[in-house]
Amino acid sequence: MHDFQFIYPQFFLMFAIPLIWLVYTLTTKKRVEQTIFKPEILKKLTSSTGGLSLKTRTILAFFSTLFMIVALARPVINKGDTEIDVKSVDVIFAIDISKSMLANDRYPNRLEFAKKKVIDIIKQLKSNRIGVIAFANQGYTVVPLTLDRDGAIYLVKNIDSQNISEQGTSIKRVLYSVDAFLKDNPDRVVVLLTDGGDKTNYSDEVALAKKMGLRIFVIGTASKHGAPITLQDGSLLKDSNGAIVITKFNPAIKELAFQTGGIFVNGVNSDRDVEAIANEIDRLESSEIKKEKLPIYQELFIYPLIISLLLLFPTFYSLPSMRKFRKLLFWKRATIFLLLLFSPKLEAGIFDWWYINKAEESYQNGEYQKAIQSFSQLNSSNETNFNIANSYYRSGEFDKAIEYYKKVRGEHQREALYNLGNAYVQKGNLEKAIQSYQKSLEIEEDPKARENLEWAKNLLNQQKNKNQNQNQNQNQNQNQNQN
Repeated sequence: MHDFQFIYPQFFLMFAIPLIWLVYTLTTKKRVEQTIFKPEILKKLTSSTGGLSLKTRTILAFFSTLFMIVALARPVINKGDTEIDVKSVDVIFAIDISKSMLANDRYPNRLEFAKKKVIDIIKQLKSNRIGVIAFANQGYTVVPLTLDRDGAIYLVKNIDSQNISEQGTSIKRVLYSVDAFLKDNPDRVVVLLTDGGDKTNYSDEVALAKKMGLRIFVIGTASKHGAPITLQDGSLLKDSNGAIVITKFNPAIKELAFQTGGIFVNGVNSDRDVEAIANEIDRLESSEIKKEKLPIYQELFIYPLIISLLLLFPTFYSLPSMRKFRKLLFWKRATIFLLLLFSPKLEAGIFDWWYINKAEESYQNGEYQKAIQSFSQLNSSNETNFNIANSYYRSGEFDKAIEYYKKVRGEHQREALYNLGNAYVQKGNLEKAIQSYQKSLEIEEDPKARENLEWAKNLLNQQKNKNQNQNQNQNQNQNQNQN
């Protein structure tokens, strides 16, 4: 027998008070203008609209909102469970939510940056069960081990450091939390997202992780230059002397990854860090086959959503008479046209989100020319030029990629210089590739850039030696011919 249920029934509680307030506001006998103007003045200011009555619009608005809440609660028919075999390792994400994670050297701040990285990795993991722990001075379970990616992503998005009373970063305590979380689970893979905390030596934590059998992958969520901490009220955190606190990435945390068989990656704005972690996890296999039950749902949210929109339409579009409506619509259109005519930046800002989504979707699907077209609709910026350059690189148009990588400055410059070096390699210009890698490393040390630099130097030396040998052979042949 199929069961009807709501996946997110909490939405009914969340919107109960706003819905009651809406009913009260719409059904109150005196509207706002009636409390301000005298009846004789109000009569001159208002006229018959020829549309739906206030009572009818009130009823339509109420039921439209009600059906919208029903759609948000995600009604489904549970058709039972399906059992699957899972051999992939279980992965625990541990997200640092201490106060230092509010620093904005990662956009928009370190915490939001870390949450996005977790979500991106979850989307790439195909069959792994995942769990999530948030930690500051203590560890808190956010998501128990599950295959429900949508549910996990929803909960990760709602992690907020303002709800945590303890501050400071205790790596040792989060290790105990992970160990208790996993219990007898043989898969002990942890992805730790943190700015590194305050300790200068994590040898005790390394020893503890080894004893627990944990393999830890670390994603650094801060820069080496650091940034001030923006508090909830907009002010900057200061120390006891009144000086602004600047918190930087603590490189000591790298040892926790290196000594436990994991890897360390520095969080970047591209997907390179996400792909590195996901690829490493994909190589791991669990020592046991786990049975997992997944519910099979038939989604029904579309029906209350359609009803809500159908009820909402006449609520707003029956206010004035048709003649007045057309006149009003004309002036609205004229106003919008003038705004867009004299404010091109406003027009761009309105549609930026649409072009960005379209460009990112095209890029992910390998449609790089379409991605270039969409990115080109945005105002020129370092991020836009970086994305256009990446799209040209992926499409094999290396000259165009080089042109746009050279325009990039600011926070994307190190990655742009690294990619510029790769583009020069594709063009066979090793000398310029070496220069680009060196400039990238001057901004920030990066293992891949260092590796590519050494590779390019060795290859260039090999080519020079080969050319010298060829020249020597030619000279010898010429001398022999002369003799």
